[in-house]
Amino acid sequence: MAIFKYTVANKQNKKLAGSIEAPDETSARAELNNLGFSILELALSDEVSHNETQPEKTSEGHIKFVFEAINPQGQKITGTISALEEIAAYKRLTEEYDLTVTAIWKEGSTEDQIKSAKSHGTFSLQEMLDNEESKKLSVEATISQEQQKQELIVRTKVENILKQVNEILLEYEQDITPEQKHEIDKQIDKLLRIKNSTNTEYIITTAEELLNFIQAQEAELKKKNYLEKRTRLKLRVKNMLDKLHESGKPKTLSEDIVQNIQKWQQKYVQKTVKIPWYTKLINTTLLKIKKIFETPEEIRLLKSQIKNYNTQLIEYIKIYFKEPTKDYKAKAKEAIKTIWTMRKKAIKMLAETKKRIKQEKSLAAGKQSSKELKKEFFQRIQEDISEFTGWLLAFYLIYYFVSLYMTSKDFGLGLPEAFPKSLNFYDTQIFKYILAIIFLLHTGFTIKTNFFEKTKLASLIIFPITLFMIIFVLVNF
Repeated sequence: MAIFKYTVANKQNKKLAGSIEAPDETSARAELNNLGFSILELALSDEVSHNETQPEKTSEGHIKFVFEAINPQGQKITGTISALEEIAAYKRLTEEYDLTVTAIWKEGSTEDQIKSAKSHGTFSLQEMLDNEESKKLSVEATISQEQQKQELIVRTKVENILKQVNEILLEYEQDITPEQKHEIDKQIDKLLRIKNSTNTEYIITTAEELLNFIQAQEAELKKKNYLEKRTRLKLRVKNMLDKLHESGKPKTLSEDIVQNIQKWQQKYVQKTVKIPWYTKLINTTLLKIKKIFETPEEIRLLKSQIKNYNTQLIEYIKIYFKEPTKDYKAKAKEAIKTIWTMRKKAIKMLAETKKRIKQEKSLAAGKQSSKELKKEFFQRIQEDISEFTGWLLAFYLIYYFVSLYMTSKDFGLGLPEAFPKSLNFYDTQIFKYILAIIFLLHTGFTIKTNFFEKTKLASLIIFPITLFMIIFVLVNF
């Protein structure tokens, strides 16, 4: 058998290369055509078929494998293929050549190895291929979800920017020239057309170009000596640019800790129907940690406000030193004073808010401790009643057995009728009732204390039943 090297195109017009064993070129061509390939090149190889004792390696380090398979027409075929490993060879044969592989082995294998390969078939290879495919699909699904999430974030950012740009155009309608307005409208139309695209980078770049063009309009405002309008426009655009490039990642260690705890809760608590006890324990611990690092909304807003004042101060200081005219310097100085005063008020308010929140937490902790003290007090009373009734029950039981023994035996003290009534248990109705009442009370309080100490519902069931039983005993016995 001769070996022919070939280059073919499959049904998907993908170019494939390999080698095939056949008695002559006509047979090799017929076999390749039967596989549904279009032959681009076919040449006799100098390689020797099935004579090597060791598997042959090509210059790229590929190993040569012999295979038996069934083609799409149902014909049995035998051939060779080069690949880095067995699974890669199997994958090429099934995916590229559309063959049903029944056996595959390294060229130069012993008779026993070939026999073993034929008997075991390719089940394990197919299983490995299926696992690889499922992993690939899982990764693709994760990437797809992340991409969708990213697209949604970018779309939301763009919609907010377009809304704010419209507000700016209304505010500065008299200060922007018709030509500039026309150019801005063109860029807005472009952004509206592409905002639902999957190319998020291009969307962000286009939005950035629009904002930079709007920011450039401050030159017109500068010509008209509109210091306040110019600075306000610059700050608004800068703020929009910052938000456009926000990654959504936490900026501080506290935010990072809180975000990671929230992700864990979404995965193991919110999406789980039956939560295991150890997950509940971890969640309780994490909630306490979250409370420590979580920033209250009031404080977060005040900090954001102070940050905004800092940005404004920097911008007005820059204007003060850059502007040559005294009029502009005076206006900038006045603005700096006003913003500085507002910043001081915000800092004072932040300190007061922190103090108030701290006091509220202390108050809440105090209330909590008073509740706990109240709870402990009632638990202690229950335990004391249970213990006291236990001792009483023991006393009356001892009294019962002593009186019963003395009245039933002859100790030479005369007839039982001559004994004091208090020693005759059957003649003392009050002792009989007290014994039953104490027994029922002790039973009720003991069950509640030992088995249902922290269950409120148990109190609503146990104590009414105990009371009913006491009344039942008093009425019927």
